[in-house]
Formats: sequence, structure tokens, C-alpha cells
Amino acid sequence: MVPTPQIDASLSLMLGPPKRPVKAAGVCRPSPKLAWNPSATGARYADVYFASAPEGATAPQATALVLWVLYGGTLDPPIASVQLLVRPLEARSGSNPQPVTVFSGRPGQLSGLLRCPGDSALPLAWTASSGMTRSRFRSAALVGVRIHVNNGSVAGPGAELPHIAAVGLQLSPPQQEAAAALEATALEATDE
Repeated sequence: MVPTPQIDASLSLMLGPPKRPVKAAGVCRPSPKLAWNPSATGARYADVYFASAPEGATAPQATALVLWVLYGGTLDPPIASVQLLVRPLEARSGSNPQPVTVFSGRPGQLSGLLRCPGDSALPLAWTASSGMTRSRFRSAALVGVRIHVNNGSVAGPGAELPHIAAVGLQLSPPQQEAAAALEATALEATDE
């Protein structure tokens, strides 16, 4: 029997720009009513799709993942990896996007990079171990991003995991102006 995917209702909290209470948060602390907080027992990733992606935006134009974090959690690193969800040039329209790893977290790596509370830009880059050749990556259409949270052991119902209130992508020119409006508009998470 195939398990039924479980959709985490808190994923919708990452949609759109940061809300007023998110921007007003002055202390880094768990905020489950304002941010996505992955389940301690279920899937610890979110697929984020960008409906407002500029026409013709390609994978290499995504230079940073911008996260608005309200709590960094206790695991190091809080963000285990980031994958761009891309559609290779030769893929049929409507086919499932292919995940390509563009950020791999290491212990201590995010300590000076992750602002809490606030927005942080995680640098994204293709590497030889990304899961796609460089030439295919250069022409692949940008569809979304998959954020993997550290899957280390936690004692409670997720309070030790990061709380993410908003997601965006920073794009390099020529789509740089459009990047300001590029915000999460659709999300899903599934148990594997």
C-alpha cells in the first residue's frame, strides 16, 4: 500500500511576503502560528513553487534563497540542503520538475549567515555533485525550490526545528527587478 501524502497546514504560512506580525517579531523564538515548522516525525522538506517567476528564468539565475526565519532551531545546520526544482529544456511541458542540489548545509556554516528573526540569503550554486550536468542546468527552466530541514533527532513536536515565515528567490540579471516580487505562491510537502 502506498502511503497517502500528508500536507502540513502550516506550509501556507510561507506564502507571499512576510506578514506584519512576522516583521514585528523582535525575538528569535518558536512561532508556530506565524511560520512553517516541520513535523518532528514526518517529512522535513517543503516544495515551494513560484507562480510569478519571470518568463524565461533559468536555473543559474537563482543566486540565493531568501528565508525569513523566526526561530533557527537547535540542530546544526538548521537547513540541510536546498534544491532548485527545474524543468530541463528537453522535458515536456507539465512534466515533474527535477530537483538539483544547489546548497548543502554543514555544521557551523549558517551561524553568521542565518539572521533570526529576519531575512537571510543562502547562496546557491551548481556543483559537479548537483545531480544535473552543467550544460543542462544552464538551460533548465526555474520552477521552484525544495528546502530540506535537518533530519536529526528531536525530542519534541518540532520546537527544535527552524520556523520559516517566508521564502523568496534572488535572481541575477536580467530578471533582477522581477526578483523583488518573486515570492512563494504554492507549497507542498509529502512524507516519503
